[in-house]
Amino acid sequence: MKKIDEPVIGRRTLRRGDFLRMGGAGLAGLALLGVTSPALGLRAAETMISAHSLGIKPANTARTNRENLVKALTNSNRKVVFPAGDYRIDNSGTPPIVRNFGGGVSFEAGARFVFTDNRTKGLVFEGGTGARFYGLRTTFSTLPPVRVAGNPCLHFIETTDTLIQDVIVNGSAGAGLLFGRCVRPYVEDATIRNTRADGLHFAGCGDVRVNKLRTNNTGDDGLAFLDYGGATLHGGYATDIEVQHAEARGISVVGQRDVEISDFLIAGTTGAGIYVAHEVSYSTGTPRNVHYHDGEVVRAGTIVEADGRVGANRYSIFYNGVTDLIRFSRIVSRCPAVDHVRTGGQSSKATLTDITKSNTC
Repeated sequence: MKKIDEPVIGRRTLRRGDFLRMGGAGLAGLALLGVTSPALGLRAAETMISAHSLGIKPANTARTNRENLVKALTNSNRKVVFPAGDYRIDNSGTPPIVRNFGGGVSFEAGARFVFTDNRTKGLVFEGGTGARFYGLRTTFSTLPPVRVAGNPCLHFIETTDTLIQDVIVNGSAGAGLLFGRCVRPYVEDATIRNTRADGLHFAGCGDVRVNKLRTNNTGDDGLAFLDYGGATLHGGYATDIEVQHAEARGISVVGQRDVEISDFLIAGTTGAGIYVAHEVSYSTGTPRNVHYHDGEVVRAGTIVEADGRVGANRYSIFYNGVTDLIRFSRIVSRCPAVDHVRTGGQSSKATLTDITKSNTC
């Protein structure tokens, strides 16, 4: 477990073999993704098409790049490489939507998407199986100044076996990276910062895998697993997670079930560091079989909003409306604003094992 004063480079990124040894019903899905190593050797065996040859170029207008990007990837299995440069993308009005993409996108060093409208979504992928993204970099011409509900930077809707590896998302009017009703999404080595809502958000997804996530300065939760009620997809595993300065909760499980979160550091939140709940106001599902273990929560609930407001549930660990197989083990809580562990007003119970409480930051 990483301590607050240890260097980030000391943490270990799990290899594919580590995931397979851990077991779990959905891990066979990684084989479907074709993941051979986190070194991205997969690219060498494939024929890549330059984005320039598809009419997507740094010198183009943002509108031209938008039109050619959507045209090149929609209903396609192409493997496209983006050479170095800023690719301005017009995302105004209805955001660009790529449907049924099953190919690959690879960014060379120095390449990035720059979205021109900071009030709406950057890019949407809807449908499709087996899409792979390597080295993806995104930002906005001007970072979004306020939150605009329902407008993540990158939005994946009902995709299957999507792999995102080595991604940096800088800025969003909503969440940085949002998956909705997706099957076996796999995110590895992601850095998400300066978002107005969550960093990484999974809504009604099944068999999620996250390995090595860093979030910083998120306007809502750093990492969130949600079931807004009635979801048929469940399950997720996240490891090697660092959440810094989250203006809500650090890592939350709301309504979802069969979720395991390990090897995490949460440092600085407005609300609870760890949050597991059934939320009546959103008619969510009831969390079941959720396990947080081997992590550290520092200064939960201590961030004060710019207008002076303080958060709700200012505890390191908070759970509410849960009764079935909710576990917290081997967790260090340091310097919360109010208390180390609390439960809410709804009938709740959980198993807490080896929780270290400290007021030394």
